[in-house]
Amino acid sequence: MKLPNHIPQFDVLRGLAVLDVMLYHITDIAPGLRLRPFFRSGYMGVDLFFVLSGFLITGILVRSRDNERYFTNFYARRALRIWPLYYALLFFTFVLLPAIQPQLRQVIFALCHPWQSFPFFLQNLMLKGNAYDALRVTWSLAIEEQFYLVWPIVVWLAPRRMLKLLAVSGLLLSLALRWSVLYGLIPPLIIYTNTLTRLDGLALGAFLALWIPEANSRTVKWTGLATMAAAVPLTLAVLYSEKAQWSFYSLVALSFAGLLCVAIQIPRAANLEFLKYTGKISYCLYLVHVPICAFLTSPRIYRLFQWGTPVWSDALLFVVSLALCYAVAATSWHFFESKILRLKSRFESISASRGPLPAAAAPTTGTLRL
Repeated sequence: MKLPNHIPQFDVLRGLAVLDVMLYHITDIAPGLRLRPFFRSGYMGVDLFFVLSGFLITGILVRSRDNERYFTNFYARRALRIWPLYYALLFFTFVLLPAIQPQLRQVIFALCHPWQSFPFFLQNLMLKGNAYDALRVTWSLAIEEQFYLVWPIVVWLAPRRMLKLLAVSGLLLSLALRWSVLYGLIPPLIIYTNTLTRLDGLALGAFLALWIPEANSRTVKWTGLATMAAAVPLTLAVLYSEKAQWSFYSLVALSFAGLLCVAIQIPRAANLEFLKYTGKISYCLYLVHVPICAFLTSPRIYRLFQWGTPVWSDALLFVVSLALCYAVAATSWHFFESKILRLKSRFESISASRGPLPAAAAPTTGTLRL
């Protein structure tokens, strides 16, 4: 199955993923609206991000593996996408915020101990609890950056025929480790944020990037529908079962893998302009929505929303939270991120290679924009 150069449906999926996560947190600060039951599972949007990342990154790596600048191009493009906004957030949290409000310094550094883990994307492994609000969601970035560090080496070294097996092995590794932790066979660790226990989405996305180009369109469509039909009810069942929690993240990832297969078959989904734009600015939305919620619920600001009934107050807080998140993210995209991303053209993922690609590695899927 040959894929187009750019799959706009994936922007829609990113939009859905980030909205899920945002509404999961924003409904927390507006309890009067009683929307929490509808978005109590919104944190699963992170798993959809993982599936998309595994798919897109693996496709890029496989198609460019014989490029003379394989590593240079890949890591440079990833750095241009992730680092500027991320390190700006670190600078704000560890430098500007303590300077503006010195009373927060001790709290920030206590919750983010050791703070040195953040510049090196190790916070998901070294922190023992939630970080300070401004950095609370960055654990998933750490997992992705660690994946970006290791997976390109694996793709470059391993024979093409082994890559699907290695991707599936990542899924099985996470399953086995979660089961071992929950049953006390290995020392306890934080399952939700540990890289080795959260490889499911990345591994399944990588597998799909290798399998879909080899399959026909009808097979991809029906596989996606069948996967969702089986995985979604199982995921919901496990959500309320303590005995099967070790399988939960794998089922969530399977559900989203099926959704990805189906989305590829529905080009009309790209007409959902609001979600597509949300997906385009999703990186900043993801990073700033928790700090914005914390800012709006600080005592001085929160008082401004206390008028009328509690429901009206929370409704106003809800609307302002969403609007401010979009305003900040849109500003960041148009005046900061998009300017930096123009530099990606200097590091094209697929360019002149050392020689013709072997047939098994031929770039049958085109170039996916990321």
